[in-house]
Amino acid sequence: MKKILCFIAAAVLVSLVGCEDKSQDKSQKAETSLPSRPGKITVTAGTKTTDVSKEDKFRTFDVRGESIIKYAPEGAEITPEVKNVQVNVAVRNTPYGHIQARLLSQRLSKEFIVACSACHDDYANGVIGPSLIDKNEKEVLDMMVKYNQDPNANVLMTTLVERMTDKEKAFIAKDIARFNYEYHHSASDPKKSDDQFKSNYVRE
Repeated sequence: MKKILCFIAAAVLVSLVGCEDKSQDKSQKAETSLPSRPGKITVTAGTKTTDVSKEDKFRTFDVRGESIIKYAPEGAEITPEVKNVQVNVAVRNTPYGHIQARLLSQRLSKEFIVACSACHDDYANGVIGPSLIDKNEKEVLDMMVKYNQDPNANVLMTTLVERMTDKEKAFIAKDIARFNYEYHHSASDPKKSDDQFKSNYVRE
């Protein structure tokens, strides 16, 4: 019995000494892994730095962070066509341009977008075809009648108008007039009456 107790006591002592040695080893490893002094950053003269940002030849920014649009590279001739294209591209590439275009396009009907947006854009500003922003209902209907009667006026419009019923033509004309009324009314002098705007854009 005494032998067994001695054996158990010896085993307990050995295990305690072993645990203590392991904890000391861990603390020594932690101390040796730390650097003796902090590292240095050295700058070598004459080395090239790589610029991650890509330079935009057409857009720069002033000291206030506002965007400045260049219509053509240095020394190139700036024609009205070039200026117009660059402005449209710059506006459409900004988040505000997309938001504005989306808001405007939601005001026009699905019928207009399906029939007319390929040439006049989703918000009637014109891409291939002319802008319809300043057209009233009568002007739009008159042009549709002209394209229907004169097949040589515009092949694309003639084909489109021939497939439309009188009801569809009238709806598209009213939709464009309504959109123009809302567009100009929101940007105009609020003192002007609604009747004055309606007389300009809507045919009675």
